[in-house]
Amino acid sequence: GCTATDEVVVEINPQTSPGTLSGGDNICEGSTSGVLTLTGYTGSVIRWEKSVDPFDTWTEIAHTQDTYTSNPLSETTRFRAVVQNGVCDAMESNYTEVEVTPTPVAGNIDGNNLVCAGSSPTLTLIGYNGTIVRWEYSANGTIWESNEDSDPTFYAPVINQITQY
Repeated sequence: GCTATDEVVVEINPQTSPGTLSGGDNICEGSTSGVLTLTGYTGSVIRWEKSVDPFDTWTEIAHTQDTYTSNPLSETTRFRAVVQNGVCDAMESNYTEVEVTPTPVAGNIDGNNLVCAGSSPTLTLIGYNGTIVRWEYSANGTIWESNEDSDPTFYAPVINQITQY
């Protein structure tokens, strides 16, 4: 009899491995993420994704390299890479979070700007955003002294001349 045969070669793709994503730091509002790096993955990076608070949805980023730097950010953002090897399922890497600190606002000093010599003015910082690091004051506008008080209300030392704060 007659016979017919056919041969087929089945290629095997190793399972996708998403690797490990590193980078991500605390930045000031308006800065980029810095370089985020994916290492130890098996397959190809098919895209990156990002998510913002409440971190329940991911938005695709058309980027296929294993390093990524974001555009300037205005809010805390999580990033991850998506990797796929051949016909195997795509997998997401761990995420890294870039925490965005809002731009500080100096605010305004409120208080009595007319006091008797030998008095101690009480000043209050209002309308500020951020952390008070210290209060500074100067009797001549050139040499500034500092007080490490981080409270919004500052009980200035006794003054006997015009003083700037």
